[in-house]
Amino acid sequence: MTLNSIPLKKYLISLVCIALFILLNTSFGKLPPLGKFMDPFSGCWQNASAEKPSRMDFDFAALKAPVTVVFDSQMVPHIFAKNRKDVFFMQGYMHAYHRLWQMDMTTRLASGRLSEVAGEATLDVDRKMRRLGMVYAAEKSTRAMEQDPQTADCLQSYTQGVNEFIAQLSYRKYPLEYKLMNFMPEPWTPLKTGLMLKFMADKLSGHTEDFELTLAQHLFSEDFNLLYPERLKEEYPIITDPYVKRVDQGPIMDSAATSFNFSGRNDGHPGHSETGIGSNNWVLSGKKTQSGKPILCNDPHLPLNLPAIWYQNQLVTPDMNVYGVSLPGAPAIVIGFTDSTAWGFTNGYRDVKDFYALKYTDSNKTQILVGTKTETLSAKVETINIKGKAPYLDTVWYSSLGPVMYDDRFPREGAEGTDFAVKWMAHRGTNELKALLGLNSAKNYSDYVKAIAHFECPHQNIAFASASGDIALWSQGRFIQKEPPQGRFILHSENVKDLWGSDIDQAENPHQLNPDIGFVYSANQINTGPNYRYYYTGIFTEERAKRIDHLLRDTSLFTVDHMKAMQQDDYGQNAADLLPFMLSQIDSRSLTAQEKSIYTALSKWNYHYQATSPTPSYYEKWFEVLEQNLYDDEFKGYGHLLNYPRERQTIDLLKDPSPFRFIDNISTPQVESRSDLIRHSFLNMCTHFKSEPTPWYRYKNTTANHLTKIPAFSFSNIMINGGHGCINAASSANGPSWRMIVHFTQPIEAWGIYAGGQNGDPGSVHYSDQLADWANGNYYRIIFAHQPEDIILPK
Repeated sequence: MTLNSIPLKKYLISLVCIALFILLNTSFGKLPPLGKFMDPFSGCWQNASAEKPSRMDFDFAALKAPVTVVFDSQMVPHIFAKNRKDVFFMQGYMHAYHRLWQMDMTTRLASGRLSEVAGEATLDVDRKMRRLGMVYAAEKSTRAMEQDPQTADCLQSYTQGVNEFIAQLSYRKYPLEYKLMNFMPEPWTPLKTGLMLKFMADKLSGHTEDFELTLAQHLFSEDFNLLYPERLKEEYPIITDPYVKRVDQGPIMDSAATSFNFSGRNDGHPGHSETGIGSNNWVLSGKKTQSGKPILCNDPHLPLNLPAIWYQNQLVTPDMNVYGVSLPGAPAIVIGFTDSTAWGFTNGYRDVKDFYALKYTDSNKTQILVGTKTETLSAKVETINIKGKAPYLDTVWYSSLGPVMYDDRFPREGAEGTDFAVKWMAHRGTNELKALLGLNSAKNYSDYVKAIAHFECPHQNIAFASASGDIALWSQGRFIQKEPPQGRFILHSENVKDLWGSDIDQAENPHQLNPDIGFVYSANQINTGPNYRYYYTGIFTEERAKRIDHLLRDTSLFTVDHMKAMQQDDYGQNAADLLPFMLSQIDSRSLTAQEKSIYTALSKWNYHYQATSPTPSYYEKWFEVLEQNLYDDEFKGYGHLLNYPRERQTIDLLKDPSPFRFIDNISTPQVESRSDLIRHSFLNMCTHFKSEPTPWYRYKNTTANHLTKIPAFSFSNIMINGGHGCINAASSANGPSWRMIVHFTQPIEAWGIYAGGQNGDPGSVHYSDQLADWANGNYYRIIFAHQPEDIILPK
């Protein structure tokens, strides 16, 4: 037989075909099987979508009666059902229809299961989430939801709806990311909804400064209160009603708090505690509006992810009609309105998470002192499955102080050698779903107060308006009684004074109803004035609050158009408060032509962060360099373990003529003055822009990132005004995730928009169709329908 013989040719061709078949159906590294992925009949080409407004009728076997869903021009589903079980079933179905992969990946992140589909790169993330006790917390809340008849019915129906959609899926109709990552959807469970709610609790209340402040106090004990005061000189408390004055603050911290060692490395600048996860809400009473009717506004600031964090929908039954945004993976409307009421959230930032350095009583580290009593720890072996590798086993120990998050197998950087347990309000079996269901059907202020009593974690400022004319705001959550400075620094398991006290009664949470001034608002500022009877700490910012307070005190009567303009306000309060002083320290006569040009631009600036202007870039870079020159020499070796002082505290320290040792650069032989520091920082900033001016939108690079960080699915350099300290707080990665305005005229006038689109599939025209209008400050008129026929579809 020769190479030219026909049988050999057939044999070789067969081998090539077999090899190609195996090759195209095998995953290599991060690549999916290319044969399946590129298949024109079931691969990625099937994910191109051109959904149009339509009306659809559903009659699944699990439904008690037929359900009608009308998709409007933004692809918002208006769900009309005969009962609540069916409406939540269809909400689950719609969430899965448009956002299944997002729901899947978010709950995998929350439960520490990313490595199953993403590989070893996410192992530390999975370990962190499991050691934080996310599943432990979600299991408790899921039990609470299932033990309450109202939330149990809702949760069960929602889960059935999600699984109804999953059961219909074939590979051909998988969301694109499943094909890219080469894994398949799994059934939804009530626990996954519990995980979704705890994920948001972690996103909003999980950030603390316990380690950073403990280290800062250790390093800068004499100057600590100057750098990191509990209260700023200029504050705009959310609630200003008088309270019984609390006891005077005690010593800064217990001496035991420094009984463990810190290690430092000189490898980075400090961070910022102001993370950008904030929000604005405000409500005007009828006496402040031209119509004489209340107006409620809300724009929560969250990561600008794609798919968008929120999903718009309307839920209509004979006893409920509610519109707003929901969280894909959880039933009910989170922020929205009904015929009678409207509500909106901002992050409260009151500290509800504490870390305890553990005092062991045995060499095996199985027993600890909790106060004066010995407690035996319990172990849970976590099995973390890793794509392409053997499972990783991680033992997590549990105590009455919470899970041991950091130990010698998973140390806290900078505090190696000490084990820490984490005690967090979200570890309790809370039922925030009951609060949302109550808000979704609230008719008046009394219903609102009854509903939010079930909202325990995360701490939120919940604004309220009613068609009857009431306006209100509660700073809501579950809090414990603390003595100063409990919870601000690392606590110690053996210190009785460090243990959590009893809960504060819900009725004593700060709140206001119909204040004489005619408005309420919150923007992540301090919750109360200094006379509030209970001690608390948190990460609060005042600049947006100062601007909102100034605008709302205008004696003019407001309209919806005024509210739209206010949500788009790009005035930089911090720049307005500091820049004139900074410029006064510069002798412009000694500047080069380029430096003088920048100085002139800053001198003429009106403090508005316009996207195409380079002037905001100049100021922000100047302040960044100034901050580094002010603090980094003293922070050297520990910078990456610390946070800079609050921006507004730095502003006060710079403008205050009192001696401040951080002004001098200890790395140089001369003693620098404030003028030296500011001038040197100005020249450094000018050097950065020597090649060409950088427009503000390019400097900050507002980016809506797909959850996979795939550039083709993301949008960078979004041309949007505003910045992290503006009311329009569009920063690099965070911003107004949902803008909503509700005006209680008859009929209700409501407007809304978010950064993204309804469909989570990058191949859909509704994946990012709202993004450009969101960036340009446009709004969509919300269709608040009472029956399917109210929604006019194009012919």
